[in-house]
Amino acid sequence: DTRPDAWERVVDGLLASPQYGEKWARHWLDLVRFAETCGYERDQEKPYAWRYRDWVVDAINNDLPYDQFVIQQLAADELPDRTEQSVVATGMLRLGTWNDEPNDAQDYKYERLEDLVHVTSSAFLGLTVKCARCHDHKFDPIPQRDYYRIAAAFWPGPIEPRGGDTQGGPSAAELGYENVLGWADLTATPPPLQSLKNGERDKPIEDVKAGALSLIPALDKPFESPPPGAKSTTRRLQLARWIASPTNPLTPRVAVNRLWQH
Repeated sequence: DTRPDAWERVVDGLLASPQYGEKWARHWLDLVRFAETCGYERDQEKPYAWRYRDWVVDAINNDLPYDQFVIQQLAADELPDRTEQSVVATGMLRLGTWNDEPNDAQDYKYERLEDLVHVTSSAFLGLTVKCARCHDHKFDPIPQRDYYRIAAAFWPGPIEPRGGDTQGGPSAAELGYENVLGWADLTATPPPLQSLKNGERDKPIEDVKAGALSLIPALDKPFESPPPGAKSTTRRLQLARWIASPTNPLTPRVAVNRLWQH
């Protein structure tokens, strides 16, 4: 092709291809531990996990702005203009393993919190905040309190094993949609989450309020209480907006580095 715009034609053709979204979605699905089964002994199928996979492909092909890509996965259910398709994005929080017969159901709650903190911090911020569950981080400026501040954003959700076949998520009535693998708060007024000595449930230290990482002082502020009559705490939405803030230097740096990596 000797036309002067030959290179641009090739690039535009590749960007317009449906396979463009499929290629890059695979990298993201690896980051958020995508699987269509629960793991453990029975390894049950996760109903409608494929809808989240398709949402990621479509988001990339449709040029969804990255800040919305972040916010919808963490808190689309808390947005005033939510739709069924946007709430499908919260399936990211449901992709981890699910054990319907844990040795101790109360201990398992904290294992699930660790998974949620880890996937959020590692995928969007490139940081392994879960290491601070038991102690201040040895290498990064992440105190133990920060781990529990982020964990508190997920504390109002269905992290405790319950009856029925919800696989650790909300029911259709609680989520507001049928045939969606998603996430939602179960209450707007959850009991306080306590930090734990060595991360052990029977060694509480103090109540911790929801918040974000303190390593960016200009963005470090307490989360607001939900408005009167709210059905959720809006903690995940506030965390998502902190991550997606145009003044948060970590988020775009991590996103660009991931592109360079591939």
